[in-house]
This record gives sequence, structure tokens and C-alpha cells, in this order.
Amino acid sequence: MFGIPNVGADICGFELETTEELCTRWMQLGAFYPFMRNHNDLGHRDQDPAVFSWTAQQIMKQALLMRYSLAPFWYTLHHQAAMTSRTLVQPLHFEFPNEDITLGIDRQFLIGRAILVSPNLVSKATTVHAYIPQDVWYQFPSGIKMKVVGTFTDLDAPLEKINVHVRGGFIIPMQIPGANLMTGRGNPFTLLVAQSASGNATGNLYWDDGDSIGKHLFDSIETKAYNYLEFSLVSVSGTIERETVC
Repeated sequence: MFGIPNVGADICGFELETTEELCTRWMQLGAFYPFMRNHNDLGHRDQDPAVFSWTAQQIMKQALLMRYSLAPFWYTLHHQAAMTSRTLVQPLHFEFPNEDITLGIDRQFLIGRAILVSPNLVSKATTVHAYIPQDVWYQFPSGIKMKVVGTFTDLDAPLEKINVHVRGGFIIPMQIPGANLMTGRGNPFTLLVAQSASGNATGNLYWDDGDSIGKHLFDSIETKAYNYLEFSLVSVSGTIERETVC
């Protein structure tokens, strides 16, 4: 909202001592920050995943793998933010201004226009009271279509789950995750296609070497040393046509 796209909090807290539940939930939420880091002040106890129970470690690991799998989507959003000043993360009313209820929602957010995140922010809670805007939505990563939209609903939210939904009409570029972003860059890409009510979907991907900036901040752009792809899925007379435009 303020033109600073790459932002994030100190996951698990900078001061005071965290708890295993808080840190686990925060790592899940932090996986959907534009800038993700687990960080605290000197003199406080360690709070990296390895210091917690095996169960907590596995949940945090899945959150990190989910983030790594969405790296191409995040990278594309960062490119769009640099070129157009669009936000990476936005409140619901940015996309659904005609749904007045969204003006007061501050515990859910959108990533770009396509992903809805509804984190559990209450200790010991196993459900999230979340608003699902009036549109087609699919649970991520299961792909199950939401039956209730345009209203609040209680979503199951056990400790191992953060509720994420993909909006119909969008194609999300993804990648098989590696141990970190560097090792994962050479892994195969995948496309998550979420059909709209009419059966259509669009998306795009910006990809460069992930490192070079040369003498200028936008060196890859200026030298055209990048790939930009646009994807579309079109339903015509009951059939589906796919198209990729470079």
C-alpha cells in the first residue's frame, strides 16, 4: 500500500521468548511474506526450526517447501512491482471493492490477485473464521473447489495447516522445490491452473538468472536477458485449448 513491496516481520519475534506453537504458526504465515526471515535479538534463545520438536520441524519444513515451490510466482510479482508499482501483498478490498465487508478484514490478505491467505492467529485455535470473496476459489494445494463463497466460513486449521486458496481464472507458475532457492532454480517448472466459472485462466512468468544486475539496477531488463511467458487456458464449446506466448 505504501510502495514498499519487499517487506516482512521478524518471524517468531525479535524480543522476548517465543513458544513452539507461536513459532510454528508464524513460520507458516511467514512463508507468504514477500520477505521471509526467522530472526531475533542477541541474548534470546534460539528459535530456528531445528531447536523445536520433530513435529514442529516437519510443519515448518512443509511451509518452507511451499514457499520454494511458489518462487517463480513471487519472482514474477516482484518484476511486476518493479515495472508497474503494483503491490505484492494487498488487502481484500483492493480486489473486491464492491464487497463492503472486505474493508474491515485485516487478518487475511491476497498475494497478487490470485492467492488468498487466511492464517490462524489465535493460540490453541483449530479453526479460522475467514471470509471467502465472491468468486471461484480452490483449496491449495489439494485443488478442492470451495462450495461457500461471498460470506464468512469456519475453516479447519490444525497446527499443521495454513489455509490458502487460489482464485479461479489464474495460472500460477511453480517449481519443484530444492533445499534452497539457489539449488531449486534448475528444477522443473509446473503450472497450477485454476479455472474460472467460464473455464478460462491466464498467467505469466518472468525469469532471469536470478543474480545479475551489472552496472544498472535493471540490467536484465535493459539487456533483455530474461524470459517472459504468458499462459492462457480457454474453454471453447466444451473443449479446452492451451496457449503459451513468449
